[in-house]
Amino acid sequence: MFLRSFLRTRGVAAFAMSFLPQSLSSLHMQAGRLSELD
Repeated sequence: MFLRSFLRTRGVAAFAMSFLPQSLSSLHMQAGRLSELD
């Protein structure tokens, strides 16, 4: 039970680590576009 939840959180962490850089870069691009509009 504990091992299963540990593996699931590890999988979620690995997914977040692979997904966060892309979302952060897209957010950065959107922020840059918004600052250009100002």
